Amino acid sequence: MVVIHVKRTEADQFLVETTVTESNDALIRRLVRIWNGRLLLLRLADAAEQLAEHGVAKVEEERGLDDKTVAMSRKVEAETPGGRPMEAGTAAEREGRRLCSALGHSAPGAGAGAAAAAAAGASSGASSGAGGSSGALSLPPGWRACPDPSEQRTGVAPPEAQANTIRETVAAARALVHKDAVRRRVALTEEAIAEAKANVGGAVTIAYPMGLPECDPIRDMLAGTEDVEGLAVSAELLEEDTAQLWFAGKEFDRAQTVGDRVGRNEKTKVIGRLQKRGGGPPVREPAISEAERKAMMAHYFKKQQELKELAEDDTDDFMAASWADPKALKRGLTGATNVRFR
Repeated sequence: MVVIHVKRTEADQFLVETTVTESNDALIRRLVRIWNGRLLLLRLADAAEQLAEHGVAKVEEERGLDDKTVAMSRKVEAETPGGRPMEAGTAAEREGRRLCSALGHSAPGAGAGAAAAAAAGASSGASSGAGGSSGALSLPPGWRACPDPSEQRTGVAPPEAQANTIRETVAAARALVHKDAVRRRVALTEEAIAEAKANVGGAVTIAYPMGLPECDPIRDMLAGTEDVEGLAVSAELLEEDTAQLWFAGKEFDRAQTVGDRVGRNEKTKVIGRLQKRGGGPPVREPAISEAERKAMMAHYFKKQQELKELAEDDTDDFMAASWADPKALKRGLTGATNVRFR
């Protein structure tokens, strides 16, 4: 098998196996799917980890805002003619009621109580000490209150056992696409990425059998329908039709086969680079590694400091040194060295 070592940076690399008979077009398309799958899997892993720590995401208009700010905004909107009616409770309290209803647990504020709480919230608004809260947070057994410092999520985390399951699948997904897989000579495949994604989705389903709310982006990530336009990850994603694969300063011609580019030896290993069209040949890799570069910089910095200290030392202290004694040779020949008088 021909091994393609796709490498962009020291931390962003993976191995893919192919054959000399595979067409370059099919290889490039497969590499692009693996490349994009890696990036989206890491994005899913980050989101799932936050889900295990702080629960589902807030609705988009509340993300990044604390409860008091949200309550004030709702009050202003409710008082505006034709505005939306004010909802009762904070994001955490609403999520608690949703979970209690979905899991079949009774929660205060249900039914007529919810309407009364909404009326009370509309009258008190942001002036209440709880920042618009309609009462104490009520959660199903095992669910935890873990506020999100970034205010992106509701702060209602799943039970610890289910959260640990999510963390384990997330760790396995990250290990699959980690750079250490190159050192272990483990090739990455589309099937492995799909399996890791399915495992994360299964762990999320175990924690949320009732499903995630529509506002949580993990739903779209698992379904493959997430709109990444405008997100940071979109700049790294490649297109199958336009991506280019380079090796040794030359591009893989899509009309040829792998053997036409790297030779007919099935035991060949090459280092290639994927990039977008129009980028030209990739920059040649440095001759030394990052660790070697840091060691050289430290050595030359230390040498520079020593030379600086020598340049600043203009005293004659060296005259007292043994090597500066003009009579040291005579005393050495006559055996008069290290003579002490009592």
